Amino acid sequence: MTAVKFSWLAELQAARNAASAEALTRICAALQIHSLQGFELELIGRWLADFENVDGARNIRIGILSDLSTQPLANAIRVAALRDGLLAQIYEAPFGAVHQEVLSETSGLHAFRPEVVVLAMGAGGLAHLPPGPMSDDGVEQALVADLADFQLLWAWLERSLGVPIVQHCLVAPAAILSGSAESRVRWSAHSYVDTLNDRLKDSAPATVHWLDLARLAERVGVSNWHDPRLMHHAKFSFATRFLPEYATWFGATLRGVLGTAPKALVVDLDNTLWGGVLGDDDLDGIRLGPDSAEGEAYRAFCGYIKALGSRGIILGICSKNEWSIAEEVFSSHTHMPLRISDFAAVRCNWKDKATNLREIARDLNIDISTIVFLDDNPAECERITQELPTVRVICMDGDPAGFIQRLDDQCLFHSQRFSREDLQRTDSYKARLRSQEIEREAADLSSYLLSLEMRGTAERATAAHLPRLAQMEMKTNQFNLSTRRLSQNRLQGMTESPDHVLIAVTLADRFADHGLVAYVAAHCASKVMTITDWLMSCRVFSRTLEEYTFRNLLVEARRRDIRRVELHFKPTAKNGVMVNSFAALGFQCVGEHPVGPWVHEVGINAEPRTFVA
Repeated sequence: MTAVKFSWLAELQAARNAASAEALTRICAALQIHSLQGFELELIGRWLADFENVDGARNIRIGILSDLSTQPLANAIRVAALRDGLLAQIYEAPFGAVHQEVLSETSGLHAFRPEVVVLAMGAGGLAHLPPGPMSDDGVEQALVADLADFQLLWAWLERSLGVPIVQHCLVAPAAILSGSAESRVRWSAHSYVDTLNDRLKDSAPATVHWLDLARLAERVGVSNWHDPRLMHHAKFSFATRFLPEYATWFGATLRGVLGTAPKALVVDLDNTLWGGVLGDDDLDGIRLGPDSAEGEAYRAFCGYIKALGSRGIILGICSKNEWSIAEEVFSSHTHMPLRISDFAAVRCNWKDKATNLREIARDLNIDISTIVFLDDNPAECERITQELPTVRVICMDGDPAGFIQRLDDQCLFHSQRFSREDLQRTDSYKARLRSQEIEREAADLSSYLLSLEMRGTAERATAAHLPRLAQMEMKTNQFNLSTRRLSQNRLQGMTESPDHVLIAVTLADRFADHGLVAYVAAHCASKVMTITDWLMSCRVFSRTLEEYTFRNLLVEARRRDIRRVELHFKPTAKNGVMVNSFAALGFQCVGEHPVGPWVHEVGINAEPRTFVA
């Protein structure tokens, strides 16, 4: 039987005959499986533009500001959002009216009330781009002036809207002119744009999230990226055939903004990390290493996965295999770059993989929607997709030479910056699993906590803490009181305000240094301290760290002669775990449960106990 080739035109026609919610679900599912060409993306984007409010859909309002045409971008953004289950409502500012839209409180942008703003600026719009040879001092002055223009625009947006910004990196022109000589002078367009991009990234507040079009253009070829006809006739900055790639990269950036980026990569073993079936081929018979092109491709793929792990992606194994045999590949095979120590969770048994993935998510205390799963078997992939629809499943069948690109092209693990905690994440999660083993063996909770030899530090947050705090704001979903997603600038303002208290908490135990894993922020007025933000990493749940944090906040409350501590809880689909903590800390709900307000009378309720030194 010949398989029917997938057709986006047929899929859209079928969706048009369905109810709105069903149609969106159908196209969303197809977007996660099937690739797109530029014209197909345009069709889907225009179709999505007709949707307003759909029952059950998660909406997001996105405003686009640009000195060029934005309609193709709007379509790509709608597709990128729907791929992650979001229905994007788009506001396209009038052509070239960036400053007017930001500064005027009566503009369409302000009336739209965007949740995210996209700054899609092109290098051609730079006010001080050198037209030709220029002294180094002249180039420096031009760079400072262009940088100041963007900094002023960011400040205006922060002050007037206070929402995250997705900004395009600038792409240099395609013309080579004098060849390699261009890279040796600061005034050439290529050198100037590269330098300005670096300075923009270095100076941008945490509220700015970069969509690195310069890197994307390099990947597809800068001369391919630019389309002079589109620029001159339609004022659009790049070839529309690359809109699918743009949508993928935009989706990665948007996930970073919303704190929904994947956290874990879980892999199958046979024919995924090596060629062949270990149970049949034995250690010496699997294809892994330089003896064949296939084996070399598998080794390169394992090296790529190891590199992801070293950058803070949690690695796990989910395979139907005998672990006593599979373990030998990681400990004894000469050409296997991965080691058991690279993995935070292992499920290598004969249970169904959906059950194993649920257990991995439970043990790591991460939402199962943050897992990416790789398997070579299409039937297994289909079963996981049906049973665990929020898990991102990628079928790694076919030639392993294409595995790296297949995974890398999806931009699932893109990040804006690294923190010390990112680079230590695997160790921290492995420490969590070891501590769970001790907990199961301990006689009681007290002896378990004491055995961890925890060392906590709590201190007033300073400028040095702000990048990590801003990162936690974007990533933390489970233990997050308000999910306000504060920017680094907003956090800095709070640290400088005498009416605010920000306490940053680090944790180490005998297994790992977990770094900065919690913080609490409060506003003080009229003898009342109101907790506005409280976040804690899921890696350190069930450690009494919330008690330790609150005890230190009470110390500050007494120093200020505060009589009452209050908090309001903003429930989400993921932060219900917090509610039980409030009563345990001595709060009483005096309003609608669980929203509150919750009240703690300072000096009346007993202080919470703690097992953290």
